[in-house]
Amino acid sequence: MSAPASGPPVAGPARRAGAVASVFEAVVAQRGGATAVSGPDSCLSFEELGARARAAAGRIAALVPPEAAPGAPVAVLATPAPELVVAVFGVVLTGRPLVVLDPQLPTGRLQQIQEMAGAAIAVVEGRLAARAEEVGTFPVVTDLDALVAPPGPEDVAPADGSGEPPAAPGPDSPATIVFTSGSTGRPKGVVHGQAFVVAEAAITARYMDLTAEDRVGLVLPPSFALGEHALFGALLNGVGLHVYDPRDRGMRGLPAFLREQGVTVLTMTPSLLRALTGVLSPGQRLDDLRLVATAGEALQGRDVRAARDRLGEVTIMNHLGSSETGQLSFAPLLPADPVGDGPVPAGYVAEEKEIQVLGEDGRAVPPGEVGTLHVLGTHLASYLTGSADGPFGRAEDGRATFRTGDRGRYDEHGVLHQLGRTDDAVKVNGYLVEPSEVETALRGLTGVADAAVVAVRHDTGTGLVGYVAPSSDQRTPSPAQLRRELVALLPSWMVPAELVLLDELPRNERGKVDRGALPPPVRPEPEPPQGHWEQVVAGLFESVLHRSGVGRDETFTSLGGDSLSVEEMLTRLGEEHGVVLTSGDVAENATVRQLAAVVARSRAGDAGGARVRSGRRRASVVALRQSGSRLPVLCFAGAGAGGQAFLPLAEVLGDDQPVYAFQPHGFEEWGLPDYSIGMAARRHLRRLRAIQPHGPYRLVGHSMGGLVALQVARRLAAAGERVDSVTLVDTVLPQRLVERAWPAEATAAGERPTVAPLPGDDKYGPPTTRRELWRRRVLALATAVLPPGGARMEGMLELGVRVSLLHHPQPWDGRVDVYVSHLNEASLVVWEQLLVGDVRMTTLPGEHNSLLRTPYVEQIARGLATDGDTAP
Repeated sequence: MSAPASGPPVAGPARRAGAVASVFEAVVAQRGGATAVSGPDSCLSFEELGARARAAAGRIAALVPPEAAPGAPVAVLATPAPELVVAVFGVVLTGRPLVVLDPQLPTGRLQQIQEMAGAAIAVVEGRLAARAEEVGTFPVVTDLDALVAPPGPEDVAPADGSGEPPAAPGPDSPATIVFTSGSTGRPKGVVHGQAFVVAEAAITARYMDLTAEDRVGLVLPPSFALGEHALFGALLNGVGLHVYDPRDRGMRGLPAFLREQGVTVLTMTPSLLRALTGVLSPGQRLDDLRLVATAGEALQGRDVRAARDRLGEVTIMNHLGSSETGQLSFAPLLPADPVGDGPVPAGYVAEEKEIQVLGEDGRAVPPGEVGTLHVLGTHLASYLTGSADGPFGRAEDGRATFRTGDRGRYDEHGVLHQLGRTDDAVKVNGYLVEPSEVETALRGLTGVADAAVVAVRHDTGTGLVGYVAPSSDQRTPSPAQLRRELVALLPSWMVPAELVLLDELPRNERGKVDRGALPPPVRPEPEPPQGHWEQVVAGLFESVLHRSGVGRDETFTSLGGDSLSVEEMLTRLGEEHGVVLTSGDVAENATVRQLAAVVARSRAGDAGGARVRSGRRRASVVALRQSGSRLPVLCFAGAGAGGQAFLPLAEVLGDDQPVYAFQPHGFEEWGLPDYSIGMAARRHLRRLRAIQPHGPYRLVGHSMGGLVALQVARRLAAAGERVDSVTLVDTVLPQRLVERAWPAEATAAGERPTVAPLPGDDKYGPPTTRRELWRRRVLALATAVLPPGGARMEGMLELGVRVSLLHHPQPWDGRVDVYVSHLNEASLVVWEQLLVGDVRMTTLPGEHNSLLRTPYVEQIARGLATDGDTAP
């Protein structure tokens, strides 16, 4: 880690003393026609910004009701854009405190903030007028566009032309009020004084090495202290600000905006950094970006590595701060600096601040020892009247103090390490556990983009629940896989009892994880297993899945099992109890009770202790659920995949939905594989008509199974049967078909289609040598004579891929739902030409195999739930 620059701060107007308004006017005079603020739709120079802000200040002054208190704030309810920035400085020039309201807050929260702030005027963006009416307690509401319009003849500038308000506020007078979460359930109002805002802008210039040539990106709401620091830190130093709201315009448009605007400095939360790197394709760089500063939550070493992979030669700087204290410490990591796996240190403390690490006795502890962080500074914030002010105080030398509630330590180099909150630690089974440590471990696992861990109290004590947002470009790990890896990293009491997969973690208006919005894990009180074999099977579930207290009606999948853990359980069942079952047996008998009955029947006729088999018939068809009043859902597995791949879909669809899965011939038994899509369709069609003789039919196909499903649909229609719907789940098409369908204008513009890796490549990696290529070819040809096992599975996968590549799908005019991975979006151009009926196309943010798992399979299930209410 590199220390921050030790030279003098970059020369800039924010080094001046005085009120925010006077600094702003000095900047406007100095920078003139240089770009001050821009967004996707508008751009203003400093001269234009100053003129509009002065006009807005005059308009605000004319709107203030006579009964308003002299210090009553002005609220601005608007999405981040240049117009919002004009309003911000319009309020600043009146000398009244500014309250920026986040339109994404619930109405009840906005009402609480207005109740505490008592704003005299609300400046409201036109499309948010209804929100202001819902809040209902603003004395005066005025339109944002009208307020920030260019000055006209009716707008009178201050007599002396200085821009100073009639009564210039003092350094401790309120400049802004930001609202943060409070422990009582009500927001806390944090007052930033005039000197505080100017001092923070100077700190920004010093530690981010700002120059007049920099372009600062604002991607956080200014209602959040970090967003406020970015706004004032740029403009009060004469640096251009470029505004983009990813919550309003979407993350996928952010890279293009940053490139178009030439943004060089970006401040964001680690969560937003992860989202940015997630939408950047490999090789898609932001060449102008030199610095990304993160704060608001813990930055992990893996976040830094991921950012370097996608952003290129960029410095990642972690910094510690809060609404109450401003920016405290900085840890810049240059592109060549090494970085570990865990949390990035908080860094070196800013010269303008002091952080003491105090023990329980209130005395400073030596380096290496952990204590509570206490901040001292000339300019700290204060709480709004009505908020608790207990953490604030005053040192003997007159400096303000603040007890942060954070735990930390200094190392031998004087680098500060933050270690979580003093009130976060919980007792689990008598052991003290820091949830942030478990979160760090989860984030370090393959396939995990983000994680949160919370403590849940119940009748028998306290347990941990982990929430995981999977990576969008890696295979989604199952809870069993995550638990398996955690057990190797953490002591048992630190492994969460429940792991919940979410497509993304809920976040509050400040970009932090909204822990109150995390859904509770759904696991009914389990009924204990009964009898010998139920206890045996439940014990295997517990051992393989690293769970406890498994009930007799719980399923392997609902407990987090995946194909790997199924095979582990079946191997142990054979080795320890002499019963040979298949994955199809587990899929058809998913609960402990059902699987134990199969084991008991298999053992009933065994007298000599030899291994016995279940004798399951129709090995190419897996009945995931046979009962229910709705039309059956008939699923077709991909190359080298079994019917159990559709178990998560069957469980989400519910008990009233029959589900059958067709798997490749020879997957679980000796048999000649199908060497074409047509052969597979004919074979499956015979079994399908035995299950459901007549339509209407609902077909689902994943990967190669999508081609089979379409072929089955064509044959059913030719036989006069009705096919209600076909659902295709990331059916990968040959590159040649995509290139043939690719728009000519896109090719002319240099845009080339990218197709997701073939199913064989995403599992085993693409062949890198001719020897490996020929090994796979021979394996595919030899599939029919290979014994069941790993080599046969790989051979069937290779054969299926080649069969898919040789297939030429024909147009289909029926109802089709197409779900594709975001890594495979190019294939949509082919489907748009082949599917000529009622078509719905949806892109999901997961990789190929992950789409059949939580959290993505729920969306596919919702689409199926709208069709075929009852069986014929």
